Amino acid sequence: MGHNYLTILWFCPKIIPMQVDPVSGKGYLTEWERDLAQIQSAGFSCGYIQLKDLATGELLWQVDAQKGNGPRVAVRMADLSEAVNELKRLLFRTHRNYLPLE
Repeated sequence: MGHNYLTILWFCPKIIPMQVDPVSGKGYLTEWERDLAQIQSAGFSCGYIQLKDLATGELLWQVDAQKGNGPRVAVRMADLSEAVNELKRLLFRTHRNYLPLE
């Protein structure tokens, strides 16, 4: 039997907004935001969505990316930063020429 999911939040950024440190006033990005920006700068269309498993009540993050008409790569995990990191790792394995792994 398959899982039924309810979409909670959908956000597909073109440009990721920078957060501002309240003390220094300088902008910064979290690690997963930098990773998504790197994926986007390599020419991929990417986004993330939060899902709720209706059977278990578990909240999951799905992160996906696609370049042109190529295959879509999607990762679903409980933690957003881990999902983005895994997506970046998978894209590096399949698109070494486009995505440098830092």
